Amino acid sequence: MMMIELLIALAIFALVMGGVALMRSLDAAAPVYIDHVIAATTAAENVMQEARERAASDFANVTSTTSIRDADTVSLEVADVSPCLKQATAAYSYDSRHGITDEAAFTTLFASPAELRRLGGDCDSVVPPASIELSNGSTFAVGTTTAFDVLRGTAYIGIESPPYLAIVKMPHDVESRAFSNGFALPAKPNALDAAAVERADGITRTYLYAALATSSGQFAVADVTDPDAPVLVAVRSLAGVAGEEPGAWRVLYYERAAYVTTRRTAGPELHRFDVSDPNDPKEEGSGLEINSTINALAARDEGPDASSTRYLFAAAERAGGELAVYDVTDARHGGDMIELPDARVDLPGTEDALSLALNGSRLYLGREASGTAPELFAFDASNPSRALPLIGSADASAAITSMRAWGPYLLLSTGRAGKEAELWNVASASAMAPLSNMPIAKAFATDIEDAMLYVLSPEGVSLFALNPS
Repeated sequence: MMMIELLIALAIFALVMGGVALMRSLDAAAPVYIDHVIAATTAAENVMQEARERAASDFANVTSTTSIRDADTVSLEVADVSPCLKQATAAYSYDSRHGITDEAAFTTLFASPAELRRLGGDCDSVVPPASIELSNGSTFAVGTTTAFDVLRGTAYIGIESPPYLAIVKMPHDVESRAFSNGFALPAKPNALDAAAVERADGITRTYLYAALATSSGQFAVADVTDPDAPVLVAVRSLAGVAGEEPGAWRVLYYERAAYVTTRRTAGPELHRFDVSDPNDPKEEGSGLEINSTINALAARDEGPDASSTRYLFAAAERAGGELAVYDVTDARHGGDMIELPDARVDLPGTEDALSLALNGSRLYLGREASGTAPELFAFDASNPSRALPLIGSADASAAITSMRAWGPYLLLSTGRAGKEAELWNVASASAMAPLSNMPIAKAFATDIEDAMLYVLSPEGVSLFALNPS
C-alpha cells in the first residue's frame, strides 16, 4: 500500500511541477503573443481601410484578394449583395506559436450612394441570410400582364388594355389603384423601368420609363410620384426605325439615360435617350444597328467617377454572340455606342439568350431550353473590355426568361411546368443549384426587393417573403 501511495504522490508532484514550468513559459511568451495580436489586428484594420478608400472612388472594382506577408496570410473577402452594396471581411491569419494559427478579422458593409443614384434607387440594401425559405405567396390580379418593375415596394405593371398600366403598393393594396385623373399610357408596354430621380431643383420624383408596342411614339415617360394620379410627361419616337418590328422592346434607366431597344427590324435596334430632364428626353445620335433582338440589358460605370467608362451588357438573339458588351461612354456626350468585339460570347448550341443579371463583378445569363447543354451561365465581368471568362454553368432543364440576383441567390422564371419560379444558390459559380421552386403558371418576369420576391405571370403579380430558415 505504501508503495502505491508513493507512486501517486510522485505523479502528482510531476504534474504540478510541469504546470509551473508551462505557466512560466506562457508568462514569458505573453508579451510576444500580445504584440502579435495587436500587429495582426492593426494589419486587418489597414486592409479594411484600404478597401474602404477604394470603394469610395471605384466601387465596382473592390474585389476579393489574398496575399502573403512574412509567412502570414492577409485576405479581403468581398461578397456582392447588390450592385450598390458589398459585404467585406478583412482577415490577418498568423502562426501564433506551437503551430497554432490565430486570426484577426473584421466584417463590414460598403455602400455606394453613387451607384444607388445611377440605378434610380432600384438597388437592394438588405443583406440576405445564410439560408432562406419562402413563405406562402399572395397574388394580385390586375388583368393580362405584359411587363413590370418594382421600386420601393410599389409594383408598376403593364397590362394589355387601357390604361395599359396598373400600380400596386405591395403588400398593402388589395387591388390596383384607380387613377383619379384618367391617366393612360399611349399603348401597351413591353417593358417598364421605374427610377427615383433627383431633379435640378433638388426635388426627388419617381418616373416610369416605358418601351411601348407601337410603330411611333415608342418611348414614354410618366411621373408616377403620386400613384393615384400619374402624369404622362413625354412621348418620343425612335430614330430611323422601320420594318416589321418597329415597337420598343426593352428599356433600362441608368444615370440620367434611358437605353431602349427594338426587336430585330430595319434600322437601329439600340437607342439612347438623355433623360436628365425627364419631361424632355432627347435621343442622342441615331442609334446602333445590331441586326439582332436584345432581350435584356444591364449597365455599369467602371473606374473613378471623374473618368469612368460605361458598359452596357446585352443578352441577344444572335448566333455567334448571344452575350454582347457595348462601350457607351461617349454616348453620354453625344458620341457613338460601340460594341466591344473581344467581349462577345458565343455560347454552345443555337439557343438565344433571354435574360441576364449583373451583380458586382459577376454576370449571369439565361437562355432558351437546350436539352443538350446548360441554360444558366456565370461570367467574370470584372474586365468588360475583354472576353468575359466563363466561371460556371448549370442545367436548368428549361428556358430562363428572367432573373434577378440577390447576394448568393438568383431568382429565375422558367418554362418548367409546375416549377416556373425558382430560387437558386449561386454562391459558388461552379456549383450553382436550385434551392426551391413555386408553381406559377407561365411566369415570365421576376424582381427582388427588401427580402420580398415578386413573380409576374399573365394573371398578375405574386408576392413571396424570403425569410431566414
